[in-house]
Amino acid sequence: MKLAIFQTALGQLLRQQNSKDPLRGMQLDEGQRRYFDGLRKTAGFKCYAGIQRSWCLGRSAKSARLTLSVLAADKRQFLLDQWVEAGGGTHSFYEVESESFLEFISQQLPDPSHELTVCHLEQATLRANLGIAELPASPAASDASPLINLTRIVRRGAYAQLVCVHGDPQALLVSIEKNEPLPPLSANLVHLMFSPGLPHLWHEPSTEELDIWKSLATPVPAAKLIDAGHSPDTIERLLRQGTIEYPK
Repeated sequence: MKLAIFQTALGQLLRQQNSKDPLRGMQLDEGQRRYFDGLRKTAGFKCYAGIQRSWCLGRSAKSARLTLSVLAADKRQFLLDQWVEAGGGTHSFYEVESESFLEFISQQLPDPSHELTVCHLEQATLRANLGIAELPASPAASDASPLINLTRIVRRGAYAQLVCVHGDPQALLVSIEKNEPLPPLSANLVHLMFSPGLPHLWHEPSTEELDIWKSLATPVPAAKLIDAGHSPDTIERLLRQGTIEYPK
C-alpha cells in the first residue's frame, strides 16, 4: 500500500469517526478495506481517535466561545458534534477555522434571534481584526490625497460587516456577561458597523453611511454614489476605514 493512500485513509477514518462509510470516495481494493475496517476496531486506534476528537471539540468550542455561551447546552453540543464530524477543528489557521465555524453556526440559528445577533457580532469582530493587517497595504491607509476614482468599481469591504441588533446592544452584552437570560427581542433595530480602520473596530453608522452600504449590495462605479447625492467626504472616510473598497 502506498504511503499516500494510507495517510489519506487514516485521515478520513479520524475525521469521520461516526460515518457508516468513512472511506467513501477512496479507490481501495478488498484487502485494503478489510485492513482499515480492522484498524478502526483496535484499542489503539479508538484511544487515539478519542483524543483527537476531544482536541477538535475543545478547539472548536474556543473558536466560537461567545456564541456558544448563549446557546442551550444540548444545542451547543449538537453543533460542536456536527462540526467536528464534518472535519472541523483541524484547520491549521485558527482565524479561518473560527470564521468557518461561526458561519456554520449562523445557518443553524433562528432569524431573528439574539443568538444569531451574537454570532454575527463575533463574526464581525473577528473579520475586522483580520482586516487590520490589510490596511497598510491599501491607499486608504497611506495616501492623504483624494481616494475617489469615479471610473472604478466600489464594493463593500471584505473585512467589514453590518450587524443589526434587535434592541439595546448594551443590555444584550450585560445579560451575557452576567449569565442572565437574554432580553426580549425588540422591534427597535440598532445598526452596528464593523470595519478594520475604526478606532474600536465598530461604531453606529450615520444614515448616509447606512444608505451607501445598502446601495452596495452589488458593486457599482464610484460615480454612481456621487450621482446619488452621497458626500465625497463620507465616501472617502468609508474607503479609509475599510468599510468600502475598490476590488484589487
